[in-house]
Amino acid sequence: MLTNNFAGLVSLNCQISSGNYVVCKTTENKTASASYSWFRQLFSASLSLKNVPSSATTGVYIVLGTGTTPATAADIKLENVTEDYEIVTQTKDIPQTFSSSIITITRVIRNTGNAPLTISEVGLYASYASAFTGAMMLAREVIEPVTLQPGEKHSFTMDLCVE
Repeated sequence: MLTNNFAGLVSLNCQISSGNYVVCKTTENKTASASYSWFRQLFSASLSLKNVPSSATTGVYIVLGTGTTPATAADIKLENVTEDYEIVTQTKDIPQTFSSSIITITRVIRNTGNAPLTISEVGLYASYASAFTGAMMLAREVIEPVTLQPGEKHSFTMDLCVE
C-alpha cells in the first residue's frame, strides 16, 4: 500500500513553484519539508544498502520486518524492523516504456543469525541525506510470512504499479 508520504511527494510535482512543502512525515513522526525535485532525486539515486531506515544517504531501499498489523496509507514506519540478515543484492527496474509499473525493487537477503528468521512485512523507504533525520516510508505491505533458516537466501520484491 502506498503511504501518504508517497502521495505527498507526487503532489509536489504538481506545484508551480519550487518551495518546500510540509507533505511528509519521517519514521520519527517529524515533518519533512520537501521540494518538488525530491521524487526524481530519490528514485534516480543508487539504491541504499541499509537494513534499517537511515538518513545517511539519498535514495530508496527496501526494509524488512516482522509486523503483522494490516498496512494503512497513514503508516510512517514498519511495525517491527528486523536487522538479522545480510543484503546479498538489491536491484531496481524503472520501465522506459508504456507500462503499469512505476518501479520494481528486489532485495535478496541471507539469514545471518543462528535461528530461523521470519519476515512478514516489507517497506519501501526513502532517505534524503542531510535534509532531515530518519527516513520516510513510501509503501508498506504485510505479506504471507516467509521463514528463512540460518544461511538461507530469499528475495523480496516491491512493485509500485497502477492497478
